[in-house]
Amino acid sequence: MVLTVTDDGHGMTPEVRARLFEPFFTTKAEGRGTGLGLATARQITAQAGGQIEVDSEPGKGTRFSVFLPRVPAAASSEAEAAPVRPSTRALAGLKVLLVEDAPEVLRATSRVLEAAGCRVLAHSDPLEALRLVRREPDCADLLVTDVVMPGMNGTELADGIHLIRPDLPVVFVSGYAADHLGQANRLDAGLHFVQKPFEASALLGAVAEARSGARR
Repeated sequence: MVLTVTDDGHGMTPEVRARLFEPFFTTKAEGRGTGLGLATARQITAQAGGQIEVDSEPGKGTRFSVFLPRVPAAASSEAEAAPVRPSTRALAGLKVLLVEDAPEVLRATSRVLEAAGCRVLAHSDPLEALRLVRREPDCADLLVTDVVMPGMNGTELADGIHLIRPDLPVVFVSGYAADHLGQANRLDAGLHFVQKPFEASALLGAVAEARSGARR
């Protein structure tokens, strides 16, 4: 099965096409796009056993072709009866305190978590997030936080929250590799960590593991 979508817009240069499916890559102005739409579409298509092809040139528009495998009727019925994946079921209704100082990344990450059924409390200010937990200690089931932030870094935020909620699981996110964060932002071995840019599945997998108590 092939689904084709075309437009007669400006088209894309080879340089843009080469990065089209990178998480967080966008050609839109800051605050106008997250760069996760096509990355998510490719991930969903790949999970279904398909692929996406792109044909585009400057001035000639763009054509996306989504190739999906044909599913026999019997297999389709079995899929409908199959139980929900444990990781997905575990995230449904999960209250996630999300702290990220970059607005576009905050919005994009919120959408990924909400699409998995999480209830997201999104904050761009770690100090405000800490104040929220002080006021409402049971407001969240899990913390997802950027590591490098102004005012208070992610490890300091987690330490402050753990004085109130020592059992709260934490997933750290950063554009820096865990072993290159520097002494001020150093992460202990075994913590749940996702490096930006990330696939939606990587973030959700880390959240599911942290929720279940597994150590990375």
